[in-house]
Amino acid sequence: MTRYRDEVTPEHVGNRVTVRHLVDDDGREVPTDVVGELVSADAMTFTVRRRSGEEVVVDRARLVASKLIPAAPPRRRPGRPT
Repeated sequence: MTRYRDEVTPEHVGNRVTVRHLVDDDGREVPTDVVGELVSADAMTFTVRRRSGEEVVVDRARLVASKLIPAAPPRRRPGRPT
């Protein structure tokens, strides 16, 4: 049996996280991930702000796994050699 990490708590607001949760896809539950800054967390939901600025609210009842991740690397400027 696979064991998933569930380490994100309300104390982690302001940290970068990844949250895997189930979404409905035409009657099927499929897992999807959201990565970004944890803006709020309580007993019922997580709110994660993606890099794009979009905020995603995740129902804890649909949570599969969550974990803290390192800060995002700086974006590269286009056209710059690697």
